[in-house]
Amino acid sequence: MPVAIITGASSGIGKGAALLFAKHKYTLSLTGRNTDALNEVAALCVSEGGLSADDVLITAAELSADDAPKKIVDATLAKFGRIDTLINSAGILRSGPVLESGIEVFDEIMNVNVRSLVRLTRAALPHIISTKGTVVNVSSITGPCPSEGLNPHHPSTILFHQPLGHPATVENDSQLR
Repeated sequence: MPVAIITGASSGIGKGAALLFAKHKYTLSLTGRNTDALNEVAALCVSEGGLSADDVLITAAELSADDAPKKIVDATLAKFGRIDTLINSAGILRSGPVLESGIEVFDEIMNVNVRSLVRLTRAALPHIISTKGTVVNVSSITGPCPSEGLNPHHPSTILFHQPLGHPATVENDSQLR
């Protein structure tokens, strides 16, 4: 069975992706900050997706932590031996006008929404290339279509409209999708 790492899997789009991939018989490496919520999603992947409990790995991690990419990739490879797909769906939202949002808010958003995505993709990409797999970066419409009050969030979402790991940016014949 193919293997997918899904970030932000404890809720929202990440949770939905986990259930969808379970129904398509992927083994899953689910990552998020909330262990209880990850366990609930894993149970749904078993009960509704038809996977066995052994087909789901949970790795609780704060993606912006220095050791997170290695921890996630190493745990996935140790359990499943391969990585076919990476779904980068973790992200945070902070709102406020520019003049009222300190630089620490922008730093936090960029660390979680951008840097952690780049770092995890870089750690997983050699394995994804070897399986001719796929990287999916989930973004927000607020990048190209800004909304009032979401000023700190806009810079992090606009970056995803130029795909990281796009075949044109990988310097080999990887057949990456």
